[in-house]
Amino acid sequence: MMITMSTSEWPAAFTLAVGQEIRRVRNARGLTADELSAACAALGAEVPSRALTNLETGRRGALPVTDLLVLARALKVAPISLLFPLGGEDEVEVLPGHNVAAWDAVAWFTDEQVREDAAPISGPRAVIDRYRAHAAAVHTALVSLRIREDRRRQPGANMAYADAMLADDVRCLLEMREAMLQDGLVPAPLPPRLAAVWEHDARSDASA
Repeated sequence: MMITMSTSEWPAAFTLAVGQEIRRVRNARGLTADELSAACAALGAEVPSRALTNLETGRRGALPVTDLLVLARALKVAPISLLFPLGGEDEVEVLPGHNVAAWDAVAWFTDEQVREDAAPISGPRAVIDRYRAHAAAVHTALVSLRIREDRRRQPGANMAYADAMLADDVRCLLEMREAMLQDGLVPAPLPPRLAAVWEHDARSDASA
């Protein structure tokens, strides 16, 4: 069980916990502090090895968001996993005097908290949910594309079902994207392989 810190102690204690997780991941990657610092520099941001050591040992009382982002990319982990790592402490102090389960902290940060009611249609949660649904639809279409490509490599394979499945998934995805645009939301670009399928189908429809 985590001991609750005072308001004045919390920032440094939270930063130390993040620094310790950075050190754990760094060691698991087999990187020295100098090597991690160099990896950050290669990403275009300077995180000196001394600053990194101070962060990991509690001698640095704050961590800028920009440093958190570049360190996470250099370590090849999601930033959230450095803030609220799962599988260790059963609770984390997300705010002074406010302890919650580690997963609840992650869900709060990523706006994935379980709701009994629907999120307000114009609220931030609803917008995030639409982008999550779009990402899921992209994944589904990519799976269908891979299945079709696999079938094409099979001699004598019946392509009708695979073609129809991909066409249906792409159609649903494009309808979702059009609805987002109508509501003033800009969907993420399609992966190149999927965009090529859509462009090919669009040309085929135009020439039909």
